[in-house]
Amino acid sequence: MIGEHESIGSTTRDSFTQLASYAEQVFLAQPFRIFVLGILTSNVGPKLAFWRFDRSGAIGSVPLNYSTSNLDLLTVVSALSSIPQMNARRMGFHVDSISWDDKHAYPLDHKSNITIKMFKPILGNLSVTVDPSSEVVVSLKKLVFLAPGIVTRGTRIWTGSHIPPPPRAMTFLTKKIPKGALSSGEAIAIKYSWSNTKRALEGDLYKLAAQKRVTGVATILSCTIYENILTHLHAGGSHTADSNFTQAQSYKIHIQRQNRILSRLVLSPTGRSLLDPTLSPLQVAEGLLAGLIGHASLFFQGGILHRDISPNNIIVIDDDLPQLASVPSPVGTSDPFAWIWPGDTPLRGCLIDLDHAIEASVQPSGALGRAGTYPFIAIQILGGQERHRYRHDLESLLYVLLWVCCYPAVAAAANMISSAHPIWPVSDPLSQWRDGDELSVINHKVACVIDSSRKFGLLLERFRPGFEHFKRVAAEMRVTLWRLPGRSNRCGLSEEGRPNVLGATSEGGNSKNQEGSAPPGEEDEEEEEREWLLPEEVRLGVSNKQAFQEVKEAMQRLVTALKN
Repeated sequence: MIGEHESIGSTTRDSFTQLASYAEQVFLAQPFRIFVLGILTSNVGPKLAFWRFDRSGAIGSVPLNYSTSNLDLLTVVSALSSIPQMNARRMGFHVDSISWDDKHAYPLDHKSNITIKMFKPILGNLSVTVDPSSEVVVSLKKLVFLAPGIVTRGTRIWTGSHIPPPPRAMTFLTKKIPKGALSSGEAIAIKYSWSNTKRALEGDLYKLAAQKRVTGVATILSCTIYENILTHLHAGGSHTADSNFTQAQSYKIHIQRQNRILSRLVLSPTGRSLLDPTLSPLQVAEGLLAGLIGHASLFFQGGILHRDISPNNIIVIDDDLPQLASVPSPVGTSDPFAWIWPGDTPLRGCLIDLDHAIEASVQPSGALGRAGTYPFIAIQILGGQERHRYRHDLESLLYVLLWVCCYPAVAAAANMISSAHPIWPVSDPLSQWRDGDELSVINHKVACVIDSSRKFGLLLERFRPGFEHFKRVAAEMRVTLWRLPGRSNRCGLSEEGRPNVLGATSEGGNSKNQEGSAPPGEEDEEEEEREWLLPEEVRLGVSNKQAFQEVKEAMQRLVTALKN
């Protein structure tokens, strides 16, 4: 448990904030905690309040005066005496999907030897299925990602591998292992996260992507749903339960917006994020290309918009780890999406994390928060000016490229540019994008990336040694995103205008011709005079598909140059 005593001169709010910071530390230190209990004592008398923190917020008891009220005293003594007797579930640990070492009372961390069970996944010709008659045990090896915060998805990602059966099960080894089945030693990723119930479940989007035969995106092997905060932790939200709250209506409104559900995804392949400093320039380039292909396939082929392109969401596949192969294409069938990427050509990375993704044909979910990772959010999404489109994710990919080419910053870059230029600080070139408020980040990106090729060129000089070839790709992506028609390479920010009067807009490849433009013969005669973007355009007169092809060709040239 956690506890805090109000010090003399402090307020209850100050003490609660401190208590909440302790709760966050527990969530970080103990990845399988679903709630944390706390005690807040008063500095004005013998009073205390109990608190419970979970992924929807905090619920506290009324102040209990154990000096003047016998009932309050009994409540406090009963609660405190019961705490040491609580099992792992009652102490706030998730236990339904895991097993751990008998030497430990609670599944605190990796030292508890945590394992999970899942039905054996089998890769068929069309999709991933499971064998319900056969379970496999997976050992959680390493915690590779841990999200901070309390009222968040609380994402935890582990690497794991299949544990072979004990010797006594050898008699079953004569049974033929199905093609594509998970075998001993293959590396997989296990992801636990709390999804807002107003959003589409990430597992469902992965399944949809698999059904649409999306390439360049992680393959889902298993998806299981566990605790629902409203029904499992808050007594079901019934009238009786709601009446326990002194502000029942406020609670009801809050939980409708912040109710979350815990899910476990098992995914393949595993790899290293683009932020890994040990990646070579070639590996970074191959990862960026794979992220571009995965995003395009997800959008054009799967009808899903990712909305969170960031370095952590693109992984480079390690050659030294055995991987579960992707779902093969059916034999003897043509691929109408081969223009995105030929199915017989392997990618050296993939796109992951569909937490913020949506089906491109539907409106945003209404869940709170802005989609994306702050430094990489597109300008007009950061400003709340437009609905999230394909072009915004492509803009985020440019910011990812710039980021991984600049970090980790090296002292050698200081010799390339005079220190008189504070636009891109030597030791931390893109710090403004990470630390600035929304308006300052927007102004900085517009002034230094879009409007001024000179200032953008100064940023390219901050690239790390070995990343010189990336400069051309960055410059070409800038032109792809923002070049003004009839202005050579001059760039400017265009805003989305009225709906496409020529027909239905193109969302996720569901348009008339997949290219986001009108059929031949129906072009707008005044196209050159139009100053606003259509929903399916990246820049004026250039469709989503055309812009993708421009960036793909630039990325392919980069990979070829680095290989040579």
